[in-house]
Amino acid sequence: MYYLSISDLHSFGNLDILPLTPVFLNIFTAVFGESIKSLHFASALCGALSLLIACLITRKLGGRKYAIMLTGLFMFFSGFLPFGALFTYDSLDFLIQVFAIYLLVRIVKEDNQKLWILFSLVIGVGLLNKLSILAFGLATFVSLWLVPQRVYFKSKCIWLAGATALVFLIPFLIWQSQHGWYYLNFLAGYSGGVAYSATFPEFLWSQILPNDVWGFPVWATGLGLLLFSAKWKTFRLLGLMYVILFFLFYFLGVKFYFLLPMYSVLFSVGSVKIEELLNKFDIRKTRVKFVHIAIPIVYVIFSLPLIPMLVPILPIEKFVDYASFFNVNAGVRTEASSYNELPHHVADRFGWPEMVYQVASIYKEVTSESKEETGILTQSYGQASAIHVFGKKYDLPEPISLYGWYYFESLRIHNFKVQYVSVGLSKDELVDIFEVVTLEGVFTHPYCLPQENNNPIYLCRKPRYHLNEYWKVHQNMDPSFLEVLGEENVEAAVDYYYEFNKDHPATPLFTELQMNNLGYEYLYSGQVEEAIALFRLNVEAYSESSNVYDSLGEAYMENRQYDLAINNYRKSLELDSDNFNAMEKLKELEKLKYENI
Repeated sequence: MYYLSISDLHSFGNLDILPLTPVFLNIFTAVFGESIKSLHFASALCGALSLLIACLITRKLGGRKYAIMLTGLFMFFSGFLPFGALFTYDSLDFLIQVFAIYLLVRIVKEDNQKLWILFSLVIGVGLLNKLSILAFGLATFVSLWLVPQRVYFKSKCIWLAGATALVFLIPFLIWQSQHGWYYLNFLAGYSGGVAYSATFPEFLWSQILPNDVWGFPVWATGLGLLLFSAKWKTFRLLGLMYVILFFLFYFLGVKFYFLLPMYSVLFSVGSVKIEELLNKFDIRKTRVKFVHIAIPIVYVIFSLPLIPMLVPILPIEKFVDYASFFNVNAGVRTEASSYNELPHHVADRFGWPEMVYQVASIYKEVTSESKEETGILTQSYGQASAIHVFGKKYDLPEPISLYGWYYFESLRIHNFKVQYVSVGLSKDELVDIFEVVTLEGVFTHPYCLPQENNNPIYLCRKPRYHLNEYWKVHQNMDPSFLEVLGEENVEAAVDYYYEFNKDHPATPLFTELQMNNLGYEYLYSGQVEEAIALFRLNVEAYSESSNVYDSLGEAYMENRQYDLAINNYRKSLELDSDNFNAMEKLKELEKLKYENI
């Protein structure tokens, strides 16, 4: 849904999302129609082309018909399978990287350095899709220095190729520089935030199981040959690339499947080795013929039971039982978020149409009772995308969001309204923005992602600020406020806030979260008085939030101003009776007061 949304609404004026996938889908859906089925077809096409190129790699490595057939079979049951059924940015990314590997094989085998230019164009196109391909380029560069092909660096071709590839990055870098380097903030919270940060055994297991445990001996053999066999030393570059990327991705804490393209060449080498071993014997002998036939048949028979974990082909009730046998995700995780009885990639397929229907029902009721123009505000890009795709039949307006691509798109084209139906955002977040926040419903679904379940749906009225101004500071604090803070001190920044607020009461200089984080930076660095001043400023700006009083109470407690700390924790509890931290702190403070008497 997200990819249909960004293809429908894509603009080169919003490069939070790199343009290749949206443009590709825009063309694809124009030809095949806009639907979820078209999206699945697009992913299947990318997967099929990746498989085909892997077979071409096998052919270039000296494999004949049997090795080529085995490569196709191993690739089909590998981690490429789910990406052939579920379109993501990785669908094109994997295809591009597999093609780049094919070109590397040709460059090394044919010693054709002119192919570096084509290689650079492929990497450049990849940079228009997903920046993770930079890791592939880095691994290529480092590995080349470790093998005899380092002589390629004496040629102008390879340096020209590198420069050509990086040219493709320039528009993205310019856009990022104009928008506060938003991507760097995203990367900072990626490992352990968006992506699950796996332990080493977990990361290793995530390379084995999704690529089919029965395929492990094949690709492990391929890796061993590339790294240690004298016969394969010409292609050692590719084995080293795998090792470098494996440890790079592990230490960065990214998703395990970023390494998938490298398995194309590992399966190719393993398949060639199997063919070589069988060809040592007389093919006319009955036993050898039997082994030729048995290997693919046995492999398919043993691999078929694992397919439902990769592609949800079972009815949901049966799949729940199936997944429970594997402890839901079989020890393979991609997201840091929690799981229910379904793995993430399956649960993510459920609940979206039902959520949109419930939002549409509330929206229709609100607009029938009010003359005010009403918009839709979502917490996540998933919710926004679902409303874009499924909301058309209910005549819902385009949603806005404070996060991701939709954040920049909202700033770019949205005409902000005076009231919104909100889904997913908490009441604490909404009361910072609106004076009136009314609960209209709660969305639930038995199989959807846990973070999408039990989501509140609110009607939000009377914005406290000009919403376009609030959107502007949501990613970064007002630069003038930060300049005063940096060049002078906290007291001067507080004075600047009050002076500015007199003339511009509807224009915020910071969000509650930004000021809260800033206050804690001062508190943890031992500047308690400054932290108190910033937390008090947050209370002034966001007096309806429970959290601002909780933070101020903590600062007062640190400063041994126990009465003030108690007052603020009590105010926090008054606004949020479920604030367990405030309850515990009040007990602790009562004990401290008693000890000091």
